[in-house]
Amino acid sequence: MRTIHFFLKHWLMLGRSGHLPRQPADFRFAGGYAWSGDYTGKRRRVTPALAVLLLAVTGCSTSHLAGASPDTAEQAAVTAQCTIFLVRHAEKQAIPGEKDPQLAAVGQHRAEALANRLAAAPIDRLFATGYQRTQLTLKPLAARLGRELQIYDARQSGAFLTGILATGCQGALIVAGHSNTLPELLRAAGIAETASEFDEGRYGELFIVDRQLRNGSWHSRLTVERFGD
Repeated sequence: MRTIHFFLKHWLMLGRSGHLPRQPADFRFAGGYAWSGDYTGKRRRVTPALAVLLLAVTGCSTSHLAGASPDTAEQAAVTAQCTIFLVRHAEKQAIPGEKDPQLAAVGQHRAEALANRLAAAPIDRLFATGYQRTQLTLKPLAARLGRELQIYDARQSGAFLTGILATGCQGALIVAGHSNTLPELLRAAGIAETASEFDEGRYGELFIVDRQLRNGSWHSRLTVERFGD
């Protein structure tokens, strides 16, 4: 098609002569075809009738290509997709010596805000660690969705999520973690560029990982939203 455009361009430049110019040495078409050396053969006359025909063919082809959406081809290649919501537990009580505190009042409000944010999401699995603060963060949402919380080992966060995704990534799920386990969860979800540990005072972030299986490979895209502020 680019070759046709080339000849049309030069036909218009030629005016009444109707003769194609000689090609310079090592000329290369936009499509990648090389033309090496001078063209010294007999010059051909491009008649108006031929030019009109070329314009018609080119116009039809160009219109067809213009109507195609790049997203359409990409979507056609998607054979599976899922959404992973990752969240750190809400604010916990500050009790000296307490290793498994419950949520503080502000944390309880944040947990309710999370439930409001995701009440309409198609989440069918909710995972929390063995600590109360992660379970209480997801408890209001679990009640809204009518789902049971499933417990996983915080010490094996990355391996846990990797195993979940290996069994099939369909629909949506949410995992509550800790400041030192969220980076590991994000990497397991396919987001490589993350910190080794989150700041202890960092709350209210919802990490949304959209995963798509395209042409045999999983691709992850991260969106971060805030809730409960």
